[in-house]
Amino acid sequence: MIPIFDFDGTIIDSLEAHAQFYVDFAREKGIELNAERTRETLQDPKKVDGFFQRIGFPVKIVPELLQEYRIRFKDYPQKAFPEMVELLKRIRMQEPRISMATYNNRNNVKAHGREFLHLFDTVITQDDVERKNHGLTKIVMKYGLRPEEYVLIGDTSWDYDSAREAGIQFIGVSWGWHRLQPQQEYPVVRTVQELETELTKLL
Repeated sequence: MIPIFDFDGTIIDSLEAHAQFYVDFAREKGIELNAERTRETLQDPKKVDGFFQRIGFPVKIVPELLQEYRIRFKDYPQKAFPEMVELLKRIRMQEPRISMATYNNRNNVKAHGREFLHLFDTVITQDDVERKNHGLTKIVMKYGLRPEEYVLIGDTSWDYDSAREAGIQFIGVSWGWHRLQPQQEYPVVRTVQELETELTKLL
């Protein structure tokens, strides 16, 4: 079994940093965003489409926003969730082929994952694929195991959708962006210890 970890909201606590970046960029453009509303929109699984317009950005400045994000977001402080790095080290000892699939870009992953990025055998970012499920499929093809022999660990319903589209298993974590709750479709763990227990069963 090969575990595949999401980055934002699963390993890295980046919700507040994203909200702050959008508020700061908007202010530079003479737009006042409500920080709480921005944060809530980020956490709403129903608001992936038209996200920037929903929080108050005119369509015409979105390309500039995305470009600035690629350049500047790496400078916004972010840390790994407590105990996650130690968990990754322990999982790596059991299964050296651990992977990462994220819709964040490589600059940000390198900047905020420097403490643990070396633990991953494969890292797929937005720079490699257009959609996360494509990245998952790429990992499946790389190692040549059956799709059910991979599991994505993620924090959003979008992660689950990507796992389902790629035909792989999914474990949700409750501490991320969507504050996932237990449901019939997939297990949701509340602590890093619970996550380790679930992964140990599979490995």
